Order: sequence, then structure tokens, then C-alpha cells
Amino acid sequence: MSQSWTQMPTTDPEKGDKLLDEKNGGGGGDDEEWSESDSSEDYFLRGVTYQGRMALIGGVSAGAVVLGVLLVSYLAPNLSFGAAQATAALSSGSDKVDAGDPVLVGEEELLGASSNSSLDCWTPCNGAGNCPGYCGVQSACCRTGDMLDPPICAGAKLPSPPLPYHTCVAVSQAAAAYSPTPTFLTKEATQAAAGELSSPFWSFSSASDDGAAPALAPFPAPAPLPLAPVFKFYVYRAQNDNEYPLGNVNVANMPGVMWYLNNEVMPRCPKRYHISRIKRMVITMQATPELYAKGMNFGVRYSFDAGKCTGSNIRWLGACDLTWNKYGYVPGCNNFKDHYPYPLIDTEYPNGIWYSLPVEGRCDNPNGTANCTWSYQEAGEISLSDLEMEDPGHAWCCEGNCTNFWWDHWGSQKCQKRVALAMDMFAKKYPDMPLDMPTPPCDFIHDGYWD
Repeated sequence: MSQSWTQMPTTDPEKGDKLLDEKNGGGGGDDEEWSESDSSEDYFLRGVTYQGRMALIGGVSAGAVVLGVLLVSYLAPNLSFGAAQATAALSSGSDKVDAGDPVLVGEEELLGASSNSSLDCWTPCNGAGNCPGYCGVQSACCRTGDMLDPPICAGAKLPSPPLPYHTCVAVSQAAAAYSPTPTFLTKEATQAAAGELSSPFWSFSSASDDGAAPALAPFPAPAPLPLAPVFKFYVYRAQNDNEYPLGNVNVANMPGVMWYLNNEVMPRCPKRYHISRIKRMVITMQATPELYAKGMNFGVRYSFDAGKCTGSNIRWLGACDLTWNKYGYVPGCNNFKDHYPYPLIDTEYPNGIWYSLPVEGRCDNPNGTANCTWSYQEAGEISLSDLEMEDPGHAWCCEGNCTNFWWDHWGSQKCQKRVALAMDMFAKKYPDMPLDMPTPPCDFIHDGYWD
């Protein structure tokens, strides 16, 4: 059917009240067909004549223009929102903005996936809002439920389920075109800093008339976060005879590794996982400034199984990337006595600590950057068979070797003795090395970590 747009058609009564006006960029689509032969009765809209309808629309449009001009005039002393573009669009009926629709939260279709959509955008975007340089054109840095985010985020397609940090999201075309992009260090800002003006330290620029995204203005370097201290300490790992570089594994202090042997390896014959020795390593670590700013040197302790971060087998900790993206690849820890994330109850090794070491954070000289938080050096090993012979007896036998080392499996005094015997064996085998090194406090704090 041929189409004619020389007159203002009304809606088909069966399809509801929808104006189709090619010039004003209305919400019509291909499902509406209009012919030159349509009868004059079709030019009535719910009892209102075409002329009356146009007069009403003209009045509303004029009112919108006046309101827009007044709003821009009110905001102009403090902010420059690209008033010329916005006023021209409202006056001319440009297809960028509908006079009857909200500019920032219009009914346009939201754009596709933005760049870096799963990453924390707060730092690279210098806060929430329009961020084409990092998030991509017509995208913004927003967080679900954050009432302090700018208006552009009100029309954004936020992730589901929500993420606990700001991330890049798609926004409507009108919101992206007319949302202000923060620009620092303007002439007005410099004058204001000197007390010459009362305006805030912000000016704004919007997209150019040809629809191109505005270029990012230079941001001043943020105040550097304090650097975390560097720690060097021993960790231990129960292991079989296989050799491989340390990384994407869990390690412990001596009480922690002994509880692991007590709880998951012994008494069995052969030993579970064919574990045959206790290895010792020197860890050098420096937390990232982002984590240290939270008052912590360690993140949450994740479980690693077969070289992969699996979170926790007991508690829901979310994806491991929640930590990596927010704080970098930092070592994690948990005190046994804190019961988080595991063990859930008190143990006979109350001073036990477990650690997690993400391989992406391993480097030669830790400096606190996101992918350089820890290194290690081999510091000796002892065999379980030799350790068991330190407490001879017949309480437990395996493959012709008998010992009392594992007798009284959960007796607190016996557990302390096992730790002491292992430490003493390291001292005898490696007399030129320190018996122990100061262990940094396991200072992971659950409350506020995910904020």
C-alpha cells in the first residue's frame, strides 16, 4: 500500500493512541500503514479533531521550549550543558529528541554491550557518569542502586544480577548525546580555585552536532593511595613428590598445614593424594594500594582446586574476579578462629592460618601493582616418613612403618606436639636458615570488603 505523509494521520482506533509524524521523529513503525484514500473520519482522535489536536500539540511544544530555555538559563551560571544543541533540538523537532519525551531517560532502545562491561570502571572513569573513553560510545559508568550516580545512569541497562561495584553499561542515545562529560582544569575552575568565581570545579561538554562523542578532557592525577608494607614470611604446603611452580594453590602456616594433614589426609594408608612431604617457602608480598586503603594486606582466602580458583566449597563467595577486578591479584588469608570462610568451627589448631596465592599476582619483585603482589623462594622440606619416626610406636602402621605420631588424633596437647616436632626437624635440617620468620597478621575483614 502506498504511503503518504503530506497530512498528519491519526492512529488506527484498534491500535491505540500513537502519533506518526516523520518530521518530528515519532514512535511509529512499519506496522502502521496510511493511504491517501483514507476517509476524513480517520482524522479524528478520540473525539478530538485534527486541527484541535495540532493546536494542543503546538501549545505543549511551545511550553516545552519555554521550560527548556528557563531550565538552561537557571543552570547556566554553574553548568554548561550544551544548551545550544538541546534548545535547537527542542525547537526544531530534530529526530534526536522528542519534545514530549524526557531527554535523559527517553524511550529509545538502549544500545548494545559496552566495552569493559564486567570490570570496575570507577578509577579509569574518575567516578560515575558518561565515560566514552573507557566504556565506549553511548555508555556510562554506573552501579545498581547507587542514588548518587548522575542522571545518565537512570536510563542505563544495569547488569542482572547486580554487581557490587560500578561497571560500564549501555545507555539510551539521547542520554548519551546530552549527558555532560566532566572536564577539569578549565579557566573557570582555575579562577574558582583562586576565589575569583563561586562556580564549582566542573564544566561540562556534550556530544557535537554531528553525533560524534566528545573527546575526553584531561583529568588531573588523583592523589596517590598509600603504599602497603612489604612482608617476608614462611608458608608451608603438604605435597606429593611432583614438582611444579607455586601459584594458584593454597598454603598455610605450620599449625594450618598440620590441621590439614590431621583432617583430610590421615590416618589413611596410603596417604591421601600420595602426600609425602611438607615443603617450606619464603613469601614476599605487598598488597595493592586499593586493598591497603581498606585497612587490609590480605584479601579473602579462596580455594584452589586443580589450579583453578573455585571460591569456597563451604560458603558462597561469588566469582573470584570480584576480588581480582577490585583489588588486583592479592594473596588471601583466613584465621581458623574467625571461622570464615573455613573451618566453620573451632579446631585443635586455633592458631592455624590458610592462604591463597593467585598465580597472576606472582612476579620477581612485588611492588603492589595489580599483577605483582607476591613472590616466593624455596626454603627446604621434610618428609612425612622421617617426621613420623620422631614419635615411634605402634599406634598406626602403613607399608611396614609404624608410629605414634598420629595417635590421639584430636588431643590438643598432642596437636601442639606435632607442630613442635615439625618445626624442630626443619631447624635441625636447615641450621643456617631462620627457625621462623615474623608472620604478618592475617588482617582480612569480611565486613566492608565487598563494598
